[in-house]
Amino acid sequence: MYALALETTDPMGSVALFRDSQCLSWRWLPGDRRSAQTLAPAIRELLRDCHVRPQEIGLVGVSVGPGSFTGIRIGLVTAKTFAYAVGADIIGIDTLEAVAAGVLPDVPRVAVLADAQRGDIVGKLFERQEGGIRLAAETSRPQKPLEWLSTLPASNDLVVAGPGALRFKELLTSQGYRLAADERCRPRALELGRLAWTYYVRGRRDDLWKLMPRYFRPSYADEKTTAASGDAFEAPW
Repeated sequence: MYALALETTDPMGSVALFRDSQCLSWRWLPGDRRSAQTLAPAIRELLRDCHVRPQEIGLVGVSVGPGSFTGIRIGLVTAKTFAYAVGADIIGIDTLEAVAAGVLPDVPRVAVLADAQRGDIVGKLFERQEGGIRLAAETSRPQKPLEWLSTLPASNDLVVAGPGALRFKELLTSQGYRLAADERCRPRALELGRLAWTYYVRGRRDDLWKLMPRYFRPSYADEKTTAASGDAFEAPW
């Protein structure tokens, strides 16, 4: 079975095509234009280059966040539309888990940071275990990177990764934290597709109509609207 993976939560989006668990091809989206303008052409080129028809895709994996508000929406809409059109199953993958999957084969523990803007991060802690990765600490609230990292158990084998690690690279290295290689700090469709396939063979199927994005805070526009109305807003983390 063929599977398509879409990652658009990061400014450097990517797409990948799999046959079962084997990646046939993957590529970054062009970085000089918005992903809305590049995602559909990239999918067409990927399928064409691998001689796969859209109707042959049986699974679509997509990043659901946290990450760019616009990027998450573009990826989800595209993934849902494609899956509906060809009758494929769909599985949403946590962006931070996708990053962890690209780091954990080499290290026992990884703290993955998303850039929550305004000098904040949200983070999750993952550990390597037999047969995959395990979530060891749930998503933090938006806070300063050192504030959250200081709450984790002290360990010499901890590696820090994710877009937030790139954002605060100088600060983290100055405090003695060990960072993953830059290319492993970004979510990639390569790892996302492997995770989607793993969940698929375990029997997971997400509801096309109920699959929703995961944001670390409301958008700036939503916050302004809420403040103007005087309504309380319950943050979604």
